[in-house]
Amino acid sequence: MPWDPGASGTVYALAASSKTLYASGSFTSVGGQLRQNLAALDVNSGTALPWSPAVDGPVLALAAEHDRLYVGGEFSRVNGAPRANLATFIPTGDLVAWRPDPDERVVTLAVSAEGSTLYAGGRFTRIGGQDRRFVAALDTTSGLAAPWFPDANAEVSALALSPDGGTLYLGGQFRSVAGQPRSSLAALETTSGGLTSWPPSTNGPMAALALADGTIYIGGSFTRAGGQACRNLAALDAGSGTATEWAPEVDGPVAALAWCAGILYLGGGFLFLAGQPRDRLAAFCTRSGLLLPWRPAVNAGVLALLPTADAVEVGGEFTLSGGVVRQGDARFPLPAEARGGRNAE
Repeated sequence: MPWDPGASGTVYALAASSKTLYASGSFTSVGGQLRQNLAALDVNSGTALPWSPAVDGPVLALAAEHDRLYVGGEFSRVNGAPRANLATFIPTGDLVAWRPDPDERVVTLAVSAEGSTLYAGGRFTRIGGQDRRFVAALDTTSGLAAPWFPDANAEVSALALSPDGGTLYLGGQFRSVAGQPRSSLAALETTSGGLTSWPPSTNGPMAALALADGTIYIGGSFTRAGGQACRNLAALDAGSGTATEWAPEVDGPVAALAWCAGILYLGGGFLFLAGQPRDRLAAFCTRSGLLLPWRPAVNAGVLALLPTADAVEVGGEFTLSGGVVRQGDARFPLPAEARGGRNAE
């Protein structure tokens, strides 16, 4: 049987842990089973697992790390218990008594390698018992906000940690961080929350970040980034912040990025990329910079991407894939260049 979870609405985020795939968004059922905005799927079959938490509003962000599943969004109760916009579960599915209670929505999450700190971005101005504007670091045991206080001036919609965990990259709609000009992009030291000198900017909002081999790939709705002309997609040097020469033109917004084994996957609202037709999904080899022949298609926006060892999981607003009904969640084979564990060349 084809892999078809069949969410009843939009899927905003995907995360995986062991043999479980988590999907979140704005839906009321998955695979014909009642699932309120959050579901666990068998990663092989796509069928809904028995776990059935009830979240009373959209779940916009997921992070599965260190035996915890963190969920962020626009909600006030989980399983009938008060949980404002952020909550966490243990692997058995039990809700944890952990309550940072941000006062507005959470749209992006990242967890430190040791699992002791959760970074959150969104529209909030108070979280973890403290005033924290749009981005915060939270203790994963107590839920309290760290003294760390970067103070962005508008929503943070994308986060990415450097491989060594020492730098947190931000993307969003802001124009300043820590009182310094930063146009939609910034980098913070994770130990102090201090703003680094990393200086790139874009002339439009940022929606997605992906890190690979000293390069930061950015996606959003813009025509300039890092001092260069580019359209909705760019690659920046992680040290200098300057844009590389690689700048394939994308004719619509890029909402999701993911890097795995030498391949950059992207999704969004585009129909053409580097002069080639691509229906809201595409992949590049990051060594050569070339667009790969991989060409799955969906009929509406892609909002989440999760490459695994066997496939690429995709979430979004779509209802069809290649003319076949696939609502909110779909799975596609890996590009030929990635199969069998081979890196793209």
